[in-house]
Amino acid sequence: KSRNNIGLYADYELEFGTLATLEVAGRFENFSDFGSNFSYKIAGKVKIASQLIVRGAVATGFRAPSLAQRYLSNESTQFVQGLPTQVLTVNNDSPIVGLFGVGSLKAEKSTSYSSGITGTIVSGLTYTIDAYMIDIKDRIVFSSQFTRGIAGVPEILNTVDPTAQINSVQFFTNAIGTRTKGLDVVLTDRIKLDNNST
Repeated sequence: KSRNNIGLYADYELEFGTLATLEVAGRFENFSDFGSNFSYKIAGKVKIASQLIVRGAVATGFRAPSLAQRYLSNESTQFVQGLPTQVLTVNNDSPIVGLFGVGSLKAEKSTSYSSGITGTIVSGLTYTIDAYMIDIKDRIVFSSQFTRGIAGVPEILNTVDPTAQINSVQFFTNAIGTRTKGLDVVLTDRIKLDNNST
């Protein structure tokens, strides 16, 4: 399997003297198997005082499924509680996945926000404090293994393996959305060791 991807990226920064900076960036991409997408970033910083700067950013992101996530199919022997079991891994184009009511894989998309301050406490000692939040929707994960002990699964597996040697099936799917939040605090100091070293 193969894929072609064409991307175009542009970034523009505008300075308002020494007091403020505004950045606008955009990225257009076209995937041969996932269509087009436009992602952007808007960021800026403002100097509030001689030793204090406030900054913030909003951005979007896009990640197409990898070729392995998109096309992987195999049958493997896995050991569950010491006993061998045959596990079928199918890609989302398989009619088996459709029988579970799951469609083809979609790309992951994200939106991120950040804001913070940076400044100088004393000569050589600086700090940055940044808060961030990243929302990702349609995250791609492996499904649980659907075993023959689950109602309806034996009928699905029998369409592929009438001999009933395959015990379970799994596949990649856009199953979850996540939100990551955090706070980064960095202190940096410059210490003079001698006339030639800091």
